[in-house]
Amino acid sequence: MNELSESRKPLVLVADDSAAMREFCRLAIEQAGFNVALAQGGQEAIELFSRLKPDMILLDVIMP
Repeated sequence: MNELSESRKPLVLVADDSAAMREFCRLAIEQAGFNVALAQGGQEAIELFSRLKPDMILLDVIMP
């Protein structure tokens, strides 16, 4: 690993149309030591993905 990857926490993008599920995921993922970005729908998830380049995406497959 290089110095940059060792000094920053991985970023997880969570996309879910349920506010309760987004909050549950955020709490669990942050407790596991990751940074979290939240999106409430597909379009917002695409925009955040393009801008933030997350290390992982957790995606609700049934969204409007």
